[in-house]
Order: sequence, then structure tokens, then C-alpha cells
Amino acid sequence: MEPSNQKPALVRLGDIRPGQNPRTYFNEAKMAEMQASIRAQGLLQPLLLRPVKDGYELIAGERRFRNCLAVYGEDGKVPALIKEMSDAAARGASLTENIIREPMTPVEEAEAASRVLGDCRGNREEAANQLGWSQAMLSRRLSLMHAIPKVREALQNRKIEIGHAELLAACRKEAQEGAIDALLAQPKLMTVADFKAHIERAALVLDTAIFDKGECGRCHHNSGNQAGLFGEYIAGGRCTNKECFDTKTEAELKARETALKAEYQLVRIVRPGENLTLIPLVAEGPKGVGQEQAEACRVCQHFGAVVSAVPDKLGKTYKDICMDVPCNVRMVAARVAAEKAQLAASTAESETQAPAAGQTQNQGRASEGSSEGSSKASVKAKPPAQTVKYPEPSTRVKEYREKLWRIIFKRVVMKLDVPTNRAVLLAIALTHPEEIDKHTLQKELETVLAVPTLARTGAVLSSIRDLDHGKLNAALQAIAANVQGGANGLGIDDVVSVLKSLDVKISDHWKVTKDFFELLTKNEIDAVCKEIGITKVMDAKYAKARSLGKEEFINAILNVPEFDYRGKIPRLVSW
Repeated sequence: MEPSNQKPALVRLGDIRPGQNPRTYFNEAKMAEMQASIRAQGLLQPLLLRPVKDGYELIAGERRFRNCLAVYGEDGKVPALIKEMSDAAARGASLTENIIREPMTPVEEAEAASRVLGDCRGNREEAANQLGWSQAMLSRRLSLMHAIPKVREALQNRKIEIGHAELLAACRKEAQEGAIDALLAQPKLMTVADFKAHIERAALVLDTAIFDKGECGRCHHNSGNQAGLFGEYIAGGRCTNKECFDTKTEAELKARETALKAEYQLVRIVRPGENLTLIPLVAEGPKGVGQEQAEACRVCQHFGAVVSAVPDKLGKTYKDICMDVPCNVRMVAARVAAEKAQLAASTAESETQAPAAGQTQNQGRASEGSSEGSSKASVKAKPPAQTVKYPEPSTRVKEYREKLWRIIFKRVVMKLDVPTNRAVLLAIALTHPEEIDKHTLQKELETVLAVPTLARTGAVLSSIRDLDHGKLNAALQAIAANVQGGANGLGIDDVVSVLKSLDVKISDHWKVTKDFFELLTKNEIDAVCKEIGITKVMDAKYAKARSLGKEEFINAILNVPEFDYRGKIPRLVSW
């Protein structure tokens, strides 16, 4: 293999021999963490090698090399930079690499973790797996994202310990300012344990609590009661029972989360460090996805509301939030690209239609035909508007429509004419013969034929031969209709492909019902009403109905005399 200084090459681990690394101690816990990271993401930073006889010598990256060897074995291949070096240069490079190189600081880890969590749509388990961390480690690092710059800087410069920073990050930002100044002003840095006791005494201000403080007025843990058992002391009192304070705070956050679940598909409590997992859904502006796309996004499984558990915004709710940030970024980019393409096409069309400077009237007339042709060509070449992407709906909607589609499939196939039914049966037999539902089919055949199927085959055959052709055809019709659902059955995509091939219209078998609307959140109901036209027909009455409770709202939209519900199929259940 030719050495290259331009880009990493893939090198077999068995072809690499350890070099002149001055580091002899490798922390086992750190090695295990790196192995977990390599398993999750591969080797992100190349090794530095030099070519030697029969292979390569390791110059820099022994921890990475050892852990890759443990994960992949000698036949595994990893990226490496290959550089010609003398023995002296190799020793110097190895020494410099080990002296200068340091692990990421906690603040750097926190920022990286926040970005990874955003890519994972807020899924902490997935983010921890990608980082090769435990869930506890991820939570601790994310908590640092609420630390003010002064706290982060002190931690980066090792003026405070990570324990101090974690305690400060749990406080409101205005409280962090005074606390970090007081901490740094101490002649000797306060221990984390002592600082924790100090912070807890100062932080649990009852005036800022989001829960009902009715019981706090009589509680002996209320510091205000030391001056007298009067309600006015609550405003300035502090709770000295952190466990109780935190439990009540969490219960109130959960209650606010629950209150939003009838309205939105996805509701989350957002903790420090999770700011990159969500973004407001807007149609216009620099971060707008476009008007039509915004309407489509409102029924997405990742659209909803959040309740903040961040100290400065504790208990506040934020609505109309997209919790799939990578998708939102793609939609914004698609909108921008579509607008640029339309602008370019419009500019080209204008330039084609405008006569050149100094062109005479006759020249203008002579070229009129060609200009008109160019203009028409330009119009034809005009790019389409932004393509709207319809995202995946919530799990409950997907389950509902799959069940509906399978019911329609069975109903339709059972009533097909004999040749078409046989064609469906052959198609299933050729593509998915194992997915005929034998248990359901057996019961169906017993009902149609009035023949027990548990007897000997010969006895069953004798009974069937005595039946008329009508019953025989009905029994054969049932075979194609009885396919299994679920993970081991005929996939829903195949079910839909059959229905489309048969040109089945869902409007012939279904219309919006109370059961369907009860399945949806009020936000989803709202989107459906706009799509199928109920909102327009109800006009001013719709806003009044929308403000009612869910049950009253549903009753109102299903009893609009002027609206024809037949044939109005929302995209949520369309195939």
C-alpha cells in the first residue's frame, strides 16, 4: 500500500504493530467507554502510522488501536493516516501526541451530547448508545447546558469542579451569577458537599414554586414559619425539605403535560440540555417550512407541545412545536430551494420577454415569434412549487387505518367475481403463500360449507363433493380473503397494493365517524376539518365548537346539516 498524506486509508488491524508509546497505563473504565463508543459509531479519529517492513508501526492513537482490536479483531479495518518518518521523528511525534492530547472537557462533552440528542429526536436511550455512555452520564452532561457562560468558563479553566457546575446548572440563571461569584471569592474552594448544602438552602424559594403552596403555610419545613405561622411569610420563605419540593414540582410538571395530551400528538417535559431536540413549527420567515408543508406537519407524530423543566422557564408550556429537528431542517431547505428555483425561472422568463437595449421596432416585430416561443418554453420549464411531504401520523392512527384497510380488503375480495378472486388468490400464492390465515380460514370454511374440517381428509372430501357449485365458489372466495395480519402476515403495503390494483375507493366503504375522531387529538381533528371542508362550511360556528371540550367538539362537527360527509376522506386514512 502506498503511503498517503492526503486522506485516511483503511488498514487491517493485524498489519499494525505497537510503536514507541510513552504511555503505559490505560484506565480500564475509560477503555470500556471507548469500546462502547467504537461499537456504536466506529472509529472517528484516524490512527497515525508509518510504513515499516511487513506492515505499519503505530505512532499515535494506541488507546484507539487497542480498543479497535478488542472490538473488531485482527481482521478488522480502521482509518489511518500513513506518513514516512524516521525513528527519532516517530518517537518525538508519539511523545508530543501523548503530552498535548487531553480528553474532551465536560463542557465540550455537554455540547456534543446536546447535538447528538437533537439528531436522535430527544431519544435519550438512543443518544446514550451512540455516545457509548450510560443514561446517568448523559443526563449529567446535558444538565451543564443550563450553566451560564461564567460557570462554564470556570469549569473549563478548572477553577471549579464538575460537581460545583452541576449544582449551579440546576439553579435559575440569575441565581447562578451571584453563586459563582461567591464561590470563586472563597479563599479556599468549597467542597462539592458543602456547596450542595448551601445551594439547597438558598434555591428552594417557595415564591418561585409552580405547585399549589396551600399546604406549605403550615409546614414546619417552611423557613418563613420560624418568624410566625402566617401566610404572608410564604412569599419570602424557603423550603428546607428538598425531596418534598422536588416531588411536588415533578407532579405539577406531569399534570401540565397530561393536560396537553388531548390537544397534541406528542407532549414532552423538556429538561436542561434538550433545547436542540425541538423547534417551533412556522410557515414563514427564515425558519419557515412553507404554508402547505406547515399544515401537513400538524398531523405528524412528532408535532406537539412541551412543558419546560428548565429552572428559568419552569412550568411554562410551549405549543406548536416540531420535535424532529433534522426533518424540520430538511423541510426549510426544501422550501428555500423551491423559492430559489422559482425566482431563477421567473428572472429567466423576464429576460427572455424583454427586448434588448437599442433594438428597433421592426427588429422587435421580426423577433416576436422567436421571443414568444422562448417565453413559452420558459413557462414550460418553470419548476413546480415546493413538494409537500406528508409525514407519518401517530401510532394510534396508523394502527386504526391498518385495521380499516384489512377489513376493506377482506370485504372486497370476498365479493369479487370468480375470475378476479382467483387472480388475487394466485397472486398471494405466488408471492406470500405462507400468509394464508389457516385458523380463520378453517372457521370460515366450516361456516360456508357446513362441513367439519377436523374429520379425515377423505370424509371431508366426500361431504364437499355433494355440495352445489354456489357453496364451492363461496368457499374458494374465502381463501384469498383470509390472509394474516401482524408481523408474520401479509404486509400492509401488499394489502394496499392489492386494493389499488383492484381500483378500490375507500370512500365506497368508509366515512368519518365519531370513533375515528375520538381517536385523534383536538389538533388532529382540527387539521382533518380544514382538509375535508368542515371548517369552511361551519364558518364562524367552527371557532366556537373548537373551544369546547373534545366530546362536544366532535358532536358539533359531526352534526353540520349543510355538510355532505360522503366521499370526504382525510389523508390520514387514505392509501
